Amino acid sequence: DFRGKVVVVNFFASWCQPCLAEASILEQEQRLLVHHNATILGITYLDNSVDSEQFMRQNHLTYPVLRDVSGNFVRSFGTTGVPETFVINRAGRVQALRRYQLVASWLRQTLPPILGERS
Repeated sequence: DFRGKVVVVNFFASWCQPCLAEASILEQEQRLLVHHNATILGITYLDNSVDSEQFMRQNHLTYPVLRDVSGNFVRSFGTTGVPETFVINRAGRVQALRRYQLVASWLRQTLPPILGERS
């Protein structure tokens, strides 16, 4: 579904305080990304579905969120904790990585060149 799109993959958990701080930043960015054939994709890590769904509702998240039940998908990125954010270009390659709490200025600096690339 995401082939040819820029995807900002954010690994998070409902119990993670830095993840809570990131939620509004990511939601705000999602509103801009939809106009550039791009999206945020949230992946829950070490979280249960009830808490994840409540986190999504309370933070009014409109971007897709998947639950990694086994943790295998998260670990395939080399992730061992949350939050972590990967920016994947239109060719499917990781172009940027943030292994700790996200800030809006990082997205503003990181995304424009990647969004401007052709697939």
